[in-house]
Amino acid sequence: MGYRDNAFKRMIGDKQMFLRFVKKFMRGIIPEKMADQLGAGEFPLGNLVLENTTFVPSDLRDKHSDVVWRISLDGYEAYFYILIEHQSSVDFLMPFRLLNYMTQLWLRYVTDAGRDARRKDFKLPPIVPVVFYEGERKWSADLRFSDKVRSFDTFSRYVPEFEYKLVSLREDHTDGFENPVWELSGTPSALDIILYLSTPFRSEGLLEVSEKVRSFLQIIPDSEKELLAKHLSGYLKILLDREGIASPDSGEEIFDEKEAEPMLAYIEKEFKRARIEGREEGREEGREEGLRAVIQRMFASGMATSLVSELTGLTADEIRDLMKEQ
Repeated sequence: MGYRDNAFKRMIGDKQMFLRFVKKFMRGIIPEKMADQLGAGEFPLGNLVLENTTFVPSDLRDKHSDVVWRISLDGYEAYFYILIEHQSSVDFLMPFRLLNYMTQLWLRYVTDAGRDARRKDFKLPPIVPVVFYEGERKWSADLRFSDKVRSFDTFSRYVPEFEYKLVSLREDHTDGFENPVWELSGTPSALDIILYLSTPFRSEGLLEVSEKVRSFLQIIPDSEKELLAKHLSGYLKILLDREGIASPDSGEEIFDEKEAEPMLAYIEKEFKRARIEGREEGREEGREEGLRAVIQRMFASGMATSLVSELTGLTADEIRDLMKEQ
């Protein structure tokens, strides 16, 4: 599992982040009492247990990783099984894979129950399967297990049936209501900012992202700043890696807003330095060819045409003509 994948698993495995994740994406799924407690910020952290286990086989761990949360609710237990999809392609066997992992979780529950599992009144806990996907392609795999079974209507009484919850970072995927998953508006939570940094579909370039993060650090509550600090450094390093810029030699965590500022300043300085080096490279190889390469990198980094124009001194028409000549 790569650095980016570890960052996702670390984020979902954080109690406070997980509660924000449930509040944002599980509305209409979780019990009303839990929803009310989450809304009031009163859900007891002692009712959450992160299970130290994985059900993903070793040969698939470069493609998937999983996080299992056990929740105590009014005298009974429920599980959230979150599968983090690392590959950019769509896994059309996902309903089957989830059934396999859920069955393994139930088997472990039965084993742990020992003799109690033989009682007539013994019940299995509910499992909410969730797929967290950040690939570029639109997720088109079946969400319902029944859609993966031939002639399900005929044999429906004898075939398992469930649906998993999809959380995708694609621009066309909403949080279950009207908002894109990663959209930042109003006063965002720490989770909202992390999802924004994670998505590969933003139109902003690296400098714009840095400025937006700085502005939100000034307005979010201290509790959100503290939570964001645990994860911000890792995601900023992911952005730097995407741009081919070396990360500063710092630890995993940024501890407060003051320590975040040097990281953001470093991003801006290194991005500008890379841009200057690109210009010098252009002079050595031929101004036009070099400038075209620089502009290609700018667009690849997500920069808008207006910002490319401002940085290069070319008009939008000149940029368009230059790119047509390649």
